[in-house]
Amino acid sequence: RRGPLLHVDGRDVLYVVRGNKAVRTPVTIGLSNFELYEVVDGLVEGDEVIISDMSDYRNMKEVKLR
Repeated sequence: RRGPLLHVDGRDVLYVVRGNKAVRTPVTIGLSNFELYEVVDGLVEGDEVIISDMSDYRNMKEVKLR
């Protein structure tokens, strides 16, 4: 599902849940429309992606989750 995609250091990034942390992960986006992104590289099946606005944390590589 399409959410706020961040652009950091020249790359598109998403935050992926890894245990009790959200980890900034570089991704490659393919096709997109108003509802969906096609992620063609950077994720593996089963990854849980945060689709909420994470722009306040764009400079942090990891964010601890509660």
